[in-house]
Amino acid sequence: MTNRRLCVHIGASKTGTSALQRALRDSAGVLRRAGVGLPFADRHAHVRRLLRPAGWAAGSGFVRPVNPGLVPTLADILRSTPGDRLLVTNEDLCEMDPSRIALVGQAAADAGLDVEVVLTARDWGKQLPSEWQQFLKHRLTLDFPTFLERVRHRQGAAAEHYWIRQDYAGISARWGAALDPGKVHVIAVPSMSQDPDGVFRMFGEVVGFDGQALRRPQQAVNPSFGYVEAEVLRRLNLTLGDRLLDYEREYSP
Repeated sequence: MTNRRLCVHIGASKTGTSALQRALRDSAGVLRRAGVGLPFADRHAHVRRLLRPAGWAAGSGFVRPVNPGLVPTLADILRSTPGDRLLVTNEDLCEMDPSRIALVGQAAADAGLDVEVVLTARDWGKQLPSEWQQFLKHRLTLDFPTFLERVRHRQGAAAEHYWIRQDYAGISARWGAALDPGKVHVIAVPSMSQDPDGVFRMFGEVVGFDGQALRRPQQAVNPSFGYVEAEVLRRLNLTLGDRLLDYEREYSP
């Protein structure tokens, strides 16, 4: 057992992660005084120094080879970050396969850190429309009823992607098997309308700081579309066909 631990918040996506991450980023001083270190300052740093070296590609997931320097580089970053507890938070991590998860665990071990995993989970009644909208931002052309039917029967790439990102039992088992199942924490995120402080409070209890002390975002972060907005985007995707194929340089802008 080491004296320091690494809390890896792996998502899942659309569980209030954007608001939580904004609050953590804007409360770096509060976290530092509580002994919590952030190895990566923002999403861009997570992508550049963790996701891409692990073979991640925007819109596609972990489909590329792992950079051989991932483990020593990540270990150096973790080792040099001050704090009794370190916190990494990125919702794309929930899609990692066991071999990549093991590499994260190896980097943490090399840095003298015990790993704990945090998974935030939300009611599928909210997740299904949220993920449909998210997938539309990545060129999905399925209408919502068809998307639901495909997810139910695990048919097609979009449905498989949904299950990789939202099968909480599967995600927990995958990370637990590669690391330690006794150190996987699942937070059932309450409705923001009923308990707006819930995700911040519960997350702080698991990681080890006062979640009430976080500086909350003053406006919606990554807000959802309405149905009409989503359907317009879906029809735009249909009309584009095979144009603007480069997601980061063409389609997303």
